[in-house]
Amino acid sequence: MRTFVKALLFVVISVSMGSAFAITKDELKNRKSALTSTGTHRRLSRAHELMGKDKIKDAIDILDKLMKSTEGRPHEQAQVMQTLGFAYAQQENYAKALSLLQKSLDLNVLPYAPTLSTLYTIAQINVAQEKYDVGLKKLDEWFSLADEPSADAYVLKATIFAQKKKQKEALALVTKAIDMTEKPKESWLAFAVAMNYELEKYHEAARLLEKLAGLYPEKKKYWKQLSGVYLNIEN
Repeated sequence: MRTFVKALLFVVISVSMGSAFAITKDELKNRKSALTSTGTHRRLSRAHELMGKDKIKDAIDILDKLMKSTEGRPHEQAQVMQTLGFAYAQQENYAKALSLLQKSLDLNVLPYAPTLSTLYTIAQINVAQEKYDVGLKKLDEWFSLADEPSADAYVLKATIFAQKKKQKEALALVTKAIDMTEKPKESWLAFAVAMNYELEKYHEAARLLEKLAGLYPEKKKYWKQLSGVYLNIEN
């Protein structure tokens, strides 16, 4: 799960545990972006560039200095805190990452898209740390603000329910993600197989395994699993 979080962080950065989210979607969408000084913008861009090259320590050094120089300018400081939080998350220093990301939200100045990317990352990190209740709470806050929740978000929520032994809810969510996508990820189909199997829905598990075996004929594990499911159906 940690690898999963790290893989998504750079995407989140490019786009861009406190109480329940207090602002409405409309209020957040109407929040205006403030101008960033040329110096701060240049240093933030440099930090993003270094993070993209996996030079996290160098990026953190720049951002630490920016934290001091942007004191008293909440719009700039929120951007710096957010970026620094992403940097620590890439380092897998999740405690610092969560603290900084939450502080960036608490300043109540980040525009719509950065707010959503930050909130989503907080949910991801909590799931990676197996803090499923907190992760679910944060993810639900994200869902309440998102216009068009992605299939990945439904899979993340399904993962939480699966870890909480709520297979029925997990299956419904991963199935929704699969139905939303023209070419579902292999891992999503395998996830749905596992949930169907645990719920003893063997015919549906077989249907999905047949699809997986057809898509990935070189992977013998799906053929073996399919044989096992057929035996359960016959019995």
